[in-house]
Amino acid sequence: MLGDQTDFLNRIQGLLPQGWFPVTGETDTSSASPILDALLSGAAAQFSALWTQQQYVRAQTRISTATGIQLDIIALDYLGPAFVRRDTDTDATFRARILAQLLAPRGTRESITLAIQNLCGTTPLIIEPGYAQDTGGWDTAGLAWDTAGCWGSTNMPFEVLVTVYYSPAIGIPDLGGFDSGGGGWDAGALAWVDDSMVAETVTPDDVYATVASCMPIASVAWVQIVPA
Repeated sequence: MLGDQTDFLNRIQGLLPQGWFPVTGETDTSSASPILDALLSGAAAQFSALWTQQQYVRAQTRISTATGIQLDIIALDYLGPAFVRRDTDTDATFRARILAQLLAPRGTRESITLAIQNLCGTTPLIIEPGYAQDTGGWDTAGLAWDTAGCWGSTNMPFEVLVTVYYSPAIGIPDLGGFDSGGGGWDAGALAWVDDSMVAETVTPDDVYATVASCMPIASVAWVQIVPA
């Protein structure tokens, strides 16, 4: 295989002058060069190790191919210490989250909506107190007492109210917890499990951090989390 010890051994042997040494593998095995082959195999093993290391290092220079701890380092470099790998994140899911954050729009209410949709799968309610279309005002559709928008204020030009709808997933779907009832062996409410079966959870801190990452400098978001 390309880059393995045998490959490099064949390459080195191919560079030796013809006729200087007997060729390993000839019908007359007494003409083989075991000492030379052992020496060349040692060099071939080192070249193969360097090749493997070079392939690994090359892969770590791109988010699309980086793996393991290198993805965590990339996330820290580009997105800061608040963006970390979840317990249930594989390299593939963590890479997708990193790319989504890097390419996500920022600084608009649409960016908040998109970020929460990606995080929670629901659409948030966003109200800007200084924006008449959100709070209602003269000559706007739907204006009526206590039926449209909310109380507005022109004293809050850089503040936004965000209501996020989601219910955190806890545990493993279709399985009960300790002392929760009956079940059968590896079926029903009881089963042998591991961490990979735990449903992915979104914490309130994840929601707050996501909204904060979309806000312009010197602006404030008041976030409310409501069960979906």
